[in-house]
Amino acid sequence: MSDASASPDRPARTRRTALLVVSCLVAGATAAGLWLLIPRSDNGSPDCAGLMEQQRMRTALGAAAPEGDDCAELGAAIVRVTKGSEAGRHTPKQARAMKNVLLAVGTGTGRGDGTVPEGLRRHLGEAMEGYAHDLYEILHGLNPAYVNTAAPAKSPWQDDSGAHFSVPSATALTAMSAASGDPAVYTSLRTSLDDEGVQRFASLPDSATGEAPSAVAASDARVTGALAGVAAHVAESRGKDSDAWYRDVFTALLKGNVRTPAAETDLAGHLTGTWKAQLRSTAPEDRPGLLRERSGTLFSRWADLRALPAAEQDSTLLNCRNNARGAYGDAVEELGG
Repeated sequence: MSDASASPDRPARTRRTALLVVSCLVAGATAAGLWLLIPRSDNGSPDCAGLMEQQRMRTALGAAAPEGDDCAELGAAIVRVTKGSEAGRHTPKQARAMKNVLLAVGTGTGRGDGTVPEGLRRHLGEAMEGYAHDLYEILHGLNPAYVNTAAPAKSPWQDDSGAHFSVPSATALTAMSAASGDPAVYTSLRTSLDDEGVQRFASLPDSATGEAPSAVAASDARVTGALAGVAAHVAESRGKDSDAWYRDVFTALLKGNVRTPAAETDLAGHLTGTWKAQLRSTAPEDRPGLLRERSGTLFSRWADLRALPAAEQDSTLLNCRNNARGAYGDAVEELGG
């Protein structure tokens, strides 16, 4: 696991600009090469016509594919084929479509400037938000069920909560980054995965000690670190507008009720409120670093409420920080490549 020597709000490396406009799309389990021209929009990103030409995108959309190359129509089609009838619950066909969409976006943006056109970003973000549980598992990388089914040829699987899919963590990071040029998209994605993590803390038994809280904290730290890495990469790519991008993100994150509910009545809300109170009281220039440290704040507050022994708190918090820092560095390196 790599470490990040740069500050939390700036990536360690400047992203190389891709020079090729021809992409080799690997299709199916045989990994047969299918060569496609990926047209670019004026800002260097692949345009929506190019994304729709990819085999995996065509497979994902099927009969729902729009006839033209309008980005809003493509985005609406992506939401339509991936969205479940209940929040967070999907059929195998919907999960397979989401997997193919992310793989297509990863291929397309890998040969461009790492973004998708502006008109597609919010729809793509909305589709990904519906799979917060799967993306959370993909990003922390500690669940064998997701690690073992990440390859493009692997199919979704089903359990009592519905169908699930996996992709390589690099693919998930690339898709999140591609849509997050819009700070509202990053904020919504971040919130959906933050909520997934805080529910895991809140679901721990009151008497939990040892491995259980440590595992929850470590996995959440890896997700938190990866999401902070996405933010650092996107902000850096904005150049002189990076501060404005962060400002919009924090304005959205801190919008709404400033009251922190009591832990006895709403533990998840209490933990989230504690972190947001810390964020709100921190100077704007120091806030990006807190994006990486969120899981440490959650764990510390949970541990205080449960009177966890000080020695156990200290060791878990150190592990939490190390995981967050490592995942941050890995994400920055992956997206910077």
